[in-house]
Amino acid sequence: MLTSEIFAAVRRLEIRARRSVDSLSAGAYASRFRGRGMEFSEVREYAEGDEVRSIDWNVTARTGVPHVKIFTEERELRIHILADISGSSEFGSVRRRRALAAEVGAVLSLCASRNRDRVALTLFSDREELHLPYARGRSQGLRIARELLAFQPASKRSGIGRALSELMRAERRREIVFLLSDMMDEGWQASLRSVAAKHEITVLHLLDPFEMAPPANLPRLTVRDAETGAFAELQSGVTQPGQNWTDATRDACQQAGAQYARLSTQGDWLPELSRCLGS
Repeated sequence: MLTSEIFAAVRRLEIRARRSVDSLSAGAYASRFRGRGMEFSEVREYAEGDEVRSIDWNVTARTGVPHVKIFTEERELRIHILADISGSSEFGSVRRRRALAAEVGAVLSLCASRNRDRVALTLFSDREELHLPYARGRSQGLRIARELLAFQPASKRSGIGRALSELMRAERRREIVFLLSDMMDEGWQASLRSVAAKHEITVLHLLDPFEMAPPANLPRLTVRDAETGAFAELQSGVTQPGQNWTDATRDACQQAGAQYARLSTQGDWLPELSRCLGS
């Protein structure tokens, strides 16, 4: 797209995102995440009634006097949008999966901005393609929307597990992570478990109705994998394989300790996001 077309598309995206945020269930974002983040403040001597699990054993050993760690609620959250922009993100029988990711990212960024939280973006294929550091405000949200919509990756392959592992290495503080992906990859389950043990992660599974059931009026389809270039034949109108795949993905995410939601390129995805945020 030309620069002027990108600017116009981002502006339209911002308008839709504002309407979407206004229609989200009241306080969903804030009620879901506010107050869950705790940061270390100080240590003090142990007093009767203190939680034994809060004892700082290093300070206790050094001073010879029991000390406990004191934590305070974080005043701001750190929201990290991790978006898969591999070749399959360009697919869409209704609209591109990439366009859906951009709209979802814009809504999440606007939610963060209204709560004065910082938000970061990482775009990945089988490598890190782009990273926007934490910032707050409208300009950060607009840049996130623009990059989600128009950034051109160097690779078409996907590496969800690698992206999650790199997140673990790079981020030491607790984060609220949103993974936007079609989850069409293998070997990401262990990395997801590791991230979920340290951060609060929500997998937003971006799906297209064609993936669930090819059109029934086409007798046989030959399709080309957008990431590998391989060809395969699909039997039209068969819903069970697609349903089995999405159910298995949901179960793997939940078993890893991640929140999970399916967002479709067809129809209104906002109620499902609202349910996810409000749960």
